[in-house]
Amino acid sequence: MSVTAFRLAAAHIQSLTDQIQEASSLNSLQESLQHAHSQVDSLITYGLMDHDDVREAHHRFHQAAKQAQDRLQLLQQAKTFSEEANPTSCKCTHQRRYTGIFYNSVELIHCLGCKGWQSIRRVIL
Repeated sequence: MSVTAFRLAAAHIQSLTDQIQEASSLNSLQESLQHAHSQVDSLITYGLMDHDDVREAHHRFHQAAKQAQDRLQLLQQAKTFSEEANPTSCKCTHQRRYTGIFYNSVELIHCLGCKGWQSIRRVIL
């Protein structure tokens, strides 16, 4: 295979990684993960993983996919708790008071700014 094919494969994997990281709602994250995994499986099938650049991009993809799975689990928990149809994730810092509603029982924060959800980093007593 040509070096160009490997570079294109690495760029494609990076693009899929970016899509996963940018997805914020439950539905878009599920769709992005499903699409990305099928695309990466296709690249493996065509033998495009035998290059250092592609392997490195594939490693970054797996790290992002793991983080996305954690976010997906959080959003599914938020959906169950809040009964929202398509909850979104929140990336705010919540370092100031009155920026979110803390639900210690389920370890979730509902952001008052972006209306998204995130897990509580430490339980508030």
